[in-house]
Amino acid sequence: MASNAKAVGRFGKQDFAYLPDEDVYRCPSGQLLPYHFTNIEHGITLRRYDAMRRRHETVEHPFGTIKARMGATHFLTKRLENVAAEMVLWFSSVIRTVGTVITAAGIRLPY
Repeated sequence: MASNAKAVGRFGKQDFAYLPDEDVYRCPSGQLLPYHFTNIEHGITLRRYDAMRRRHETVEHPFGTIKARMGATHFLTKRLENVAAEMVLWFSSVIRTVGTVITAAGIRLPY
């Protein structure tokens, strides 16, 4: 498995069973994930199921809130570890800018 989903108590893709007669996926806990919509990306037809929507609602919302408060409309990278690295770079630049402003203003900070 490419991710550490099992290590943190989540199911991996291989744990889901596709039921073609019903056009749903069944997860190991027995819940059914119904078809949601079809999308075409780079000439490849992708079928999205309800799990993608749930992931979007539960995982991506906090990142969207953080981005909006930072004044950014989107991240330039994809995948959690890449987005985390991008956030670190952004926060580092903000901290450096604040430090430059403090130095330029002649404010001495106690260390």
